[in-house]
Amino acid sequence: MDQRGARTLDKTKISYIRLLAYLIMQKQTSLLIGLFLFGICCGCTQEAHEEKVIDHALTAAIDQCGDITERAASHLVAIVEFQRLEIIGRKARVFKMCMQDHGYNENKDWLIYGQPVAEKVAKETQISVDEALENLRRAHMKLAQGEQDRPVYWIKDLQVQPES
Repeated sequence: MDQRGARTLDKTKISYIRLLAYLIMQKQTSLLIGLFLFGICCGCTQEAHEEKVIDHALTAAIDQCGDITERAASHLVAIVEFQRLEIIGRKARVFKMCMQDHGYNENKDWLIYGQPVAEKVAKETQISVDEALENLRRAHMKLAQGEQDRPVYWIKDLQVQPES
């Protein structure tokens, strides 16, 4: 399929989804059912659904670990700057340990993505590459979904269970 055909197909999918949303808002159930069945036949709905797959287990783990992180550092008060940095570091460590307890580790693909980004940020802001990478890590570790150019930070460990 050439680029023009692919663009037309994408516009068709977008139009289809907009029409479905409009019919839902207008409560036009008979038209909605017919259009939905047509979409299943042509494959529009499945492809649109596959684009936005969310890992609900990862989202739940991130939410739970976020709560644990806040409770772990809620009693600490920063008076000077280094104490504020210490609290931020403690929160990141607690979050990382909690996610590891849930079976998630840092995605190696994210690290490959993050290194050049950190180098660019370090050069622009005149900080060390390690500090820029750590700041990027702390920002992305609480996101449950990747983007087209950014992989998700956490990946589930697939450990093989020993046979009994």
